[in-house]
Amino acid sequence: MNWLKKVFNWLNGVRVRPGMQEFLGRWQEQALDLVIGLSQTKNNQDFHSWRSEAHQKAKEFTGEIKDNWIAIMISLAFEEAKSRKLIK
Repeated sequence: MNWLKKVFNWLNGVRVRPGMQEFLGRWQEQALDLVIGLSQTKNNQDFHSWRSEAHQKAKEFTGEIKDNWIAIMISLAFEEAKSRKLIK
């Protein structure tokens, strides 16, 4: 299964999770800014070295208690930043 099919299947799953799509729509831009800012602050260190810090900061600004939603949002923001070449 290629990565595009995995993303498509995941997005189909988002549709059945009540509130997830709204959550991502509301906070994805802030998550993207957070990821870009942390990447620059950490001198483009590996994402895994500062992912927990991004997770905690996102949890604070969203007020969300569902850790898996935060993790998904941060991962999507990181992938978007990489694909748009906003970070290295």
